[in-house]
Amino acid sequence: VPFVIGEPPLLVIDDVLMVDETCPGSCDGSLTVVDPEGTSFSLDGGVTFQNDGQFTDLCPGTYPVLMLNAAGCEAEASGTVGSPPPVLAAFTANPDTVLVSDPLVAFHDLSANAVLYSWDFAGLGSSTLAEPSFVFPDVLGGTYTVCLTVSDLNGCTDIVCNPVVVLDLLDVHVPNAFTPDGDGTNDLFVPVFNTLVAVEDYEFLV
Repeated sequence: VPFVIGEPPLLVIDDVLMVDETCPGSCDGSLTVVDPEGTSFSLDGGVTFQNDGQFTDLCPGTYPVLMLNAAGCEAEASGTVGSPPPVLAAFTANPDTVLVSDPLVAFHDLSANAVLYSWDFAGLGSSTLAEPSFVFPDVLGGTYTVCLTVSDLNGCTDIVCNPVVVLDLLDVHVPNAFTPDGDGTNDLFVPVFNTLVAVEDYEFLV
């Protein structure tokens, strides 16, 4: 009696589910092979196999998926793990140099992909506004480091710090020596004033 030996149906992977990494560089993406017929799974071209179809701690990239069923038949697919756009902290201070008599500074946000903001005004104050203003102490001048930490929807963060200079009303530097050699550096024995104050007349006694 003649009989016919047929071929089994072509094994096809039902689905491959991908989860992107949380933050750029975190390499915590995942790939899950969804197919009840699968018994062994590989992401390295069949070099190594595992018994379940879930792969974790993946960096961004395209992965070749190889699945075997109980009969040893193979099915192939691929999946791509992506990465979210990076969150970048950036801001400007307007102005970035002020006098102690008018120490109000407005901060303009230039960040990318940020939803949460945390400002640190040199340990003197803080804010969670996107574009705050801050009045620096009006007692002494100095250079203050202002830092902005931003976060995106995934909780990824970035930080940037910029200086703000607060000048005394009359910031005078008097050299204790000078070198009148004509080289253009420290040739004159005169007081030096900050550029934000217009000094029209002064008396200098030695």
